[in-house]
Formats: sequence, C-alpha cells, structure tokens
Amino acid sequence: MTARSELLAAVSALVIAGALSTGTAGAASLGAPVVPAWTGFYAGFGTAAAINKSTADFVWVPSTVDGTNDFSATNFAGSVDGGYDFQAGRMVFGATANFDFAFSHDTEIWGKDPDHHQRMTSDIGTQWGIGVRLGGLLTDTTLLYGAAGYAGASAHITAFDDAATAKAYDGNLTLSGYYLGAGIETIISNGWSLKTEYRVSKYSNGFMTPVFDDPDTAAINFHDFSSQTVKLSLDHRF
Repeated sequence: MTARSELLAAVSALVIAGALSTGTAGAASLGAPVVPAWTGFYAGFGTAAAINKSTADFVWVPSTVDGTNDFSATNFAGSVDGGYDFQAGRMVFGATANFDFAFSHDTEIWGKDPDHHQRMTSDIGTQWGIGVRLGGLLTDTTLLYGAAGYAGASAHITAFDDAATAKAYDGNLTLSGYYLGAGIETIISNGWSLKTEYRVSKYSNGFMTPVFDDPDTAAINFHDFSSQTVKLSLDHRF
C-alpha cells in the first residue's frame, strides 16, 4: 500500500469514527428526557412597598359606634419567597409562599373634648401568604401570571386615654384573609429570574377589649384592613 493510500485510509477511518460517535451521542440525547426551563423548585429574596389601610370603631354594647377613625400607612419591607412550578407547553402553574418583614406605624386620635383625647396606634409587623399561580409564556424566558391565596398579617395595637395612667389595650392582633395578584417574571441567567408582582390583600375583622373607661361594655372593632403591595424579587431555580 502506498503512502497516499495509507493516508486516505486513515482519514476515512477518522471520518467513519466521528460519524459513529456523533450518531451515538445523538441517539443518547434523543432518549434523554427534556425538563422545561420553568419546572422545579425556586427560592429568593427581595423588597416590597406597601400601602396598609384600615378602619377602627369604638363600639359600646350592644352595638353603638361612638367614634370611627381611618388608618393609613406606607412602608417598605424585606421579603423572602419560594415555591414550585410546573411547565406544560406554554402554560406554567405552581404553588408559592412568601414572608414579608413589614414596618408601618400610624397613630389616630378620637375625642370630642379637646382636652381629653383617646388614641390608638397600629404597627404592622409582618405579612405572609400561601397560594397558587397560573400563567402563560410570552417568550421562552418571560412569564405573565396571576396569583391568589391565603394572606396573613400581624399587628401590634395600643389604645390609651390621655387622662388615664395606664394603656387601655396593649397587645398583638393576628389577621387572616386572602390575596389576589398579577406579575411578570423573566429568567435572566443561569437559573436566576427577576420577578415583579402587584398584590391586593383583604383581611378579616379583629376585636380588641377592654378599652378605656368601661372594659366590660367597650371594645374596638378593627376592620376593613387591606394592603396594596408591589414586590420585586430575585429568585433562583433548582
């Protein structure tokens, strides 16, 4: 065999070996399951801006309302969240949970006598939610979704009379309700995604007693508590 023939044989052998290896790899890849980019667990952190509103009534037994005040406070908070998503075609649905460290403070004053006021202070400490979300992919990396679920909040309430030597009420109030929201999330790089969500939360009523001059017949009805929140978070998918 000439040198030229040997060279042609060697090149042919390399070409055949390369083709076989490529075919084997292609067959392996065809047999491997493909996991959609949005399927899996995720966790992250971020910030939230919220407007918290509520109404408090002085209620005298049986049901006479002696005074009403509205509370409104804006706050910024830190937030952590996590969940699991499942992608089916262009749809994504899953479960999600969040916990926000909120800090808001508001004080309101009652009293018809200018020299004798009654005050109540509301501090919202934390807010949390557990729910589901469902959305559609605008692109392979951008998800538009709606969300709904259970919402909870903790508040520290103080009520006192200017003429009294001790507070009429000083305690914690836990509120529960529901939330509705909508958001957009984009995968930016290496499993990291950036999410923006708007959420409205509605909470049930809360009652506080004793208050002020007559602890046996007086109470404060804390109601119509709602929160509007814009959340921005950075999540990582596992």
